[in-house]
Amino acid sequence: EVEAARAMEEEATRVREEAAARVKEQETWFKEERDSQERRETRLRAEVEAASRAQAESAADAEEATWKAQAAQAEAELRAEAMRQREAALRQAAKEEAARQREAALRDLKEGAA
Repeated sequence: EVEAARAMEEEATRVREEAAARVKEQETWFKEERDSQERRETRLRAEVEAASRAQAESAADAEEATWKAQAAQAEAELRAEAMRQREAALRQAAKEEAARQREAALRDLKEGAA
């Protein structure tokens, strides 16, 4: 009986140790899974943040490009207006010069006829 009791106690100890080992293995596995999940979440958060930064930079670049295009358009319009004004001034000067030349020619004719 003592031997049977000792054998049962040893078996119970072995079963408890195996159960404790399985619990330890499961705890380790759960900890590794939790760590792995945290690493995945951290990586995904970093990817989302990087994508957000890239989108913000892209939006800023697009805004800057729009601003530059608008500035270039305004400059082109100013240059075109300045060119129109110069052309108008040149036409006016040409008309005035033609009128002076006609007046001088008429004077010359009048003086020649007199």
